[in-house]
Parts: sequence; structure tokens; C-alpha cells
Amino acid sequence: MFQDIKARMIEPEVGIIISYAAFDGSPEGVEKIVLQYQSSESLNFYGWVEDGRIVSICGYEVHSGNVEVRSNKVEVHLISVAEDRQRQGVGKAMVDALLRMYGLPIEAETDDGAVEFYRKCGFKTTEFYHHIKGKRYTCFLEAERQGVGKAMVAALLKMHGLPIEAETDDGAVEFYRKCGFKTTEFHHHIKGKRYTCFLEAAAGYSAEELSEAHRSLYSTLKKCEKVLENDKLPQSQRTLTARRVAALKLALKLIEREQAR
Repeated sequence: MFQDIKARMIEPEVGIIISYAAFDGSPEGVEKIVLQYQSSESLNFYGWVEDGRIVSICGYEVHSGNVEVRSNKVEVHLISVAEDRQRQGVGKAMVDALLRMYGLPIEAETDDGAVEFYRKCGFKTTEFYHHIKGKRYTCFLEAERQGVGKAMVAALLKMHGLPIEAETDDGAVEFYRKCGFKTTEFHHHIKGKRYTCFLEAAAGYSAEELSEAHRSLYSTLKKCEKVLENDKLPQSQRTLTARRVAALKLALKLIEREQAR
């Protein structure tokens, strides 16, 4: 399962996987990456999790809402797989998951060691020279159009659990209707005939989804608490981990409240 694992970046096993993809894979370099991601709201850190074990990681940033359509994309900064799970389709599964989640093109930069992975995933690659890193490649994957828009709407509902509202014209109103939006026609003094589109939030999560989320968060909480027992943990990481622990405890209480309804 592809899920948010930013709270687990401090785990030693995750650090090893990060080191495979980092330009500076030293312990100091990995620590710098962890601090960068944990101190940034715009940087996402997801991973493929199997029975609680993180077998791959993906660090990325989403650029959306730009007037220039070409600027809307998912920019992958890190993608790496545990040594014993490499060449088994895990990396491609993460790429496919990103396409389903955002419906946006994916862009990455890589070197000779990983460019074939991107090509096998369907990326178009362009070679260039970096003044420090040497020969590099930009990798670009177009988003599939079929079903992507509906998948993005479903992802927004699942991520935020809030109603969705939009405004559109005759050219796109059928898309919203097919996604379940209720539409109301009105006249705009400049744009002419327009439609407001409104979609109610989903009723909630199933009992199975809540139980699975509780198990996953509880496991992460215990691991974070274990990390805090390390007297040699740098103060910056200790502070970030303590904040994660507090957030995880709050999330568990909210899930338990929902389960009791």
C-alpha cells in the first residue's frame, strides 16, 4: 500500500533506503534530507508498505493550480526501493499510484544508474550536463487522460473529507455531472452562461479502513516512542519526533472517537 510515511523517516531502515537515492548517501546527508522533509509542508514523503514494513520510498512535491498548464506536475525528488525488493515492480507501482492520486504529469531528474528504471516506466528522458553532478537526465511522464479527472475528485474527497465546489462552462459541465456533482446554471456578466458544481463529501470511512488506519498509526507511534528513548538522538530530531508522537496520539483519539459512533 502506498501511504504517507513522513512520520517514519527517522527509522534506520528508512534511512538506508533513502541513502540509495540520495546524491549524498552518507549518514549526515540522509539526516539533512530527513530534516528538510519534516520541516516542509510542501514536500511529501510516501512509501510502499507491506505488513507494516516500508519496502520503498518516494519523496515528491506537487505543483498545481498554475495558470501555465505545463507547470502543473508532480516533481519526484527521491525514489528508492529496499535492496531485497528491487526489480520486483515496486518502483513502478509507486509511479502508477502517483498518477492515480494526482492525475498530473510526473517529472524527475536522475543519472545513468537509474535512467533505465524511468524509461521502463514510460518516461521520456532528455540528457543534460550539470556543472556539479555531471551527466544527468530529465524524465517526464504524461498523465493518462482516461479516468484521471474522476480519480482526482475521488482522491480529494478521501484526502480532505470535505464537499467540493467548482465553477465551469458548457464545455466541461458534463465531466462534473459524471463525477456526481449537482450543477446549477447561472449567467455571468462577462463570461456568459456558467454552472456552479457541488459534490457532497462521502459519508465517512468504513470500519475496516478505520481499523487499518488505527493499527498503522499505533505501530508508527510505538516506533517513534522507541526512537525517543535513544539518549544520543540529536536535539532537532528529538523535537520533531516528539511533535510526531503528539500528533499521532491525537490522530488515534480521533479514530477511536469515530469508531465509537
